[in-house]
Amino acid sequence: MDVKRETVHYISSKQTHVARKKDVLSFRYKDYEFYVLNEDKSDAPYILTKDQNGEYWILYNFFINYRIYERTINDEHEDFNKDRDIAYCDFTLEKIKNYYDNFIDNIKRRISENKYFNIVELEYLSKNYPEFYLNAIKSREKFLELKRQKEESEQKEREETRKNTVKTKNKEFFDKIWSMKTAIHEGKLVLSEAYEYYKDDDYYKKTIQNNFLYLFKEYNIDVPLATQGFINNKLYGYDFGEKVSKSWGKYNGTVLYDSLNKLKSVVDIELSKSLEKDLEIEM
Repeated sequence: MDVKRETVHYISSKQTHVARKKDVLSFRYKDYEFYVLNEDKSDAPYILTKDQNGEYWILYNFFINYRIYERTINDEHEDFNKDRDIAYCDFTLEKIKNYYDNFIDNIKRRISENKYFNIVELEYLSKNYPEFYLNAIKSREKFLELKRQKEESEQKEREETRKNTVKTKNKEFFDKIWSMKTAIHEGKLVLSEAYEYYKDDDYYKKTIQNNFLYLFKEYNIDVPLATQGFINNKLYGYDFGEKVSKSWGKYNGTVLYDSLNKLKSVVDIELSKSLEKDLEIEM
């Protein structure tokens, strides 16, 4: 293992290409020379590429587990890890060698497939393989454009899916509300249930509300908070014909019954008018 102060090209935190003096750690495994930043060896350092001018570049193509290489080179691993460590080193070495031994062919392939080139790769090609620089830029631009189109298409699909979800759920909700109103108008037993819908047809305003409380709000019938709590938590249902409630607890007072009777009155008016309109249309 050897550490030297060298010029290293990399992408800064501001996503720009920079070249700074840094400590470069070099080591050899099976006659292949590896270079990584010494400051990154404890993490998962990217492989550095050394150019014809002796400068080093992080092209962000491959990273390795330096500690595994260190253990393997120094034969310091525990016996049960030895085979696994060697297999890891051999596998990553093969991938890295295959790419850089055929670097020009891989650049040509990536350009032909409109692959992405990061800004350091572009700078590296500009200085070391200028004949590929302009085509690499075009490849990057094409990649980004295709990515933008794909993301735009996926966004439209997500929006359409959300729109359909809202439409389906709210239709189901309002069908339940209309069935509830019909049952109230016909004097039947109506169960106290939690209905789910999207407020204002907004996918991000998913709401779960008690069906009786929803109608109280729709018809502007004021109901005290204590009574709302009883409806939410203890009311099982109300028979609008018999005017009898079913609950998991005794209710003291008349507010609940007065509110439910007011609800029936306004529902009766609404459904009677609706029926009259239907008859007029039929005539």
